[in-house]
Amino acid sequence: MSLTNYALEKMGFELIPPDVTIEANFRSLNVYEVQGIVSDKKSPLDPAALMRKDIEVSFSLGDSVNEICRLLTDDDFADDEDKWRSESKSTPPYLIVLSEFPEKAICSHGYWQHANDEIVTHDCFTEAKEALQKLENQKTAVVVAALSALLSNDQKPVVFAGSRNGVGPS
Repeated sequence: MSLTNYALEKMGFELIPPDVTIEANFRSLNVYEVQGIVSDKKSPLDPAALMRKDIEVSFSLGDSVNEICRLLTDDDFADDEDKWRSESKSTPPYLIVLSEFPEKAICSHGYWQHANDEIVTHDCFTEAKEALQKLENQKTAVVVAALSALLSNDQKPVVFAGSRNGVGPS
């Protein structure tokens, strides 16, 4: 269901002026709880050693979603990691897969709103969001399947459970 122009304006949105374009980089994070690998305080997983970076898809494994996310994006995943862990009912270790486009997406139509030193858009970047979703669906599945096969053995399968997605502009 789409919102009417009247509803958008009542929410504080305005039409993007015809002479204005907005640029944004889009990326998506998928967080998986890794089941079948155990790490402890004596031998924690080192996200820097386990990180692989590529133009469109990067990933790492570790015991802290914030530590992994900082390596991949220079930002935390959760403001309060302990609270996030409790709410998501997850336990380490984790795999984070980052999908992103190297080029900026451009929007010159739709609605925008200025809030807290940020620009919030509506009906903008539709193509970029769809393309990112397609990239994510293709590449993330390959990374998860390959890591599962690489890390599993006949006695102990490794499973990546419960993807928690975060999609948006950076």
